[in-house]
Amino acid sequence: MKPIPDELTGLEAVKKVLDQGYMIEYEFDDSLHAIRFQAKLRRFPVGSAAFYFSNESRTGHMERIAVYEGHRRKGIADAMMVCAKCLTKCEPVPAISQTAEGRAWWNRPNLPWRGNDVCDPAALAGGTRP
Repeated sequence: MKPIPDELTGLEAVKKVLDQGYMIEYEFDDSLHAIRFQAKLRRFPVGSAAFYFSNESRTGHMERIAVYEGHRRKGIADAMMVCAKCLTKCEPVPAISQTAEGRAWWNRPNLPWRGNDVCDPAALAGGTRP
């Protein structure tokens, strides 16, 4: 895994997490059309997720979002979703099978990954997929 591109670190949802001392790493898995994320605090994993996407439909969904108990409600899952959207250029949609927690997460107002202006065009240079 490698750190998210510098161009993404200024995005509001991502900056909020980084300012708390966390780091976010990612790697593409071309065989699964997925991008995996890991959030860390002082080199120790505190969260992870996988975003599966389709270049045809330009949509993707997050699966297996896990943030350790002591690190929840700090914006880590939101930051990983924003990174997924910006790195893949795919619009997030809810996964078919969601837990009750997942549905509650998706049903919140003002989701930080909604809207066309989430990924500043300058943030899409370097480290992203066409």
